[in-house]
Amino acid sequence: MRTNLFILSAVMALGPLPFFGAVPPAKAGAISGPIVDPSNSNTYYLLAQDSWTNSEAEAVAMGGQLATINNATENAFVYNAFSEGGTRNLWIGLYDPTQDSLGGSHASNFVWADGDAVVYTNWPLGEPNNYGANGVPEYYTMMWGNNSDIAYLPASRGPGTWNDIADSGVYTPPFIYPVSGAFGVVEIVPEPASLILLAAGALGLLARRSSR
Repeated sequence: MRTNLFILSAVMALGPLPFFGAVPPAKAGAISGPIVDPSNSNTYYLLAQDSWTNSEAEAVAMGGQLATINNATENAFVYNAFSEGGTRNLWIGLYDPTQDSLGGSHASNFVWADGDAVVYTNWPLGEPNNYGANGVPEYYTMMWGNNSDIAYLPASRGPGTWNDIADSGVYTPPFIYPVSGAFGVVEIVPEPASLILLAAGALGLLARRSSR
């Protein structure tokens, strides 16, 4: 579910064009956004704190899915845009649909909710480990952002790194360390049809310019 860069490149090659669209509107259910990542032109929103599965369902209802992260630049964008200065953990779209309880194969089972290939991960040393609170398996991925939670962790598991965790995202005593939950980051990718219409309009404008 990535932006069609070929079409975008063709449009950009035509030079400055009239404004064809508008800033993406706010979405019901979002508490922050829209914010556009300049590295991929996709639009992002932040949801209220909830479980991973509820957050993914809300993301789909908004026309997107929980964020797919393909490189360190996107990872930094999501963290910087939505962690609220180190006070929020963030849900991203990586999860283990097999719900395999065997730790040895657990890491290789994770996939992106939007179907993209897994080409980048930001697991720190020891993750994903399927080491759930009170025996609850960890099939969902959270980006560490809440410094109060991170304070209990090894130094390698710093802000912006990923953690596999239970669907709730909340761990409370007597677990070894508390986790306060997470906020879903929704990513919405422009539809290819919209990009084609944009390219067609730009080509028409270029043709009119050339005929003068």
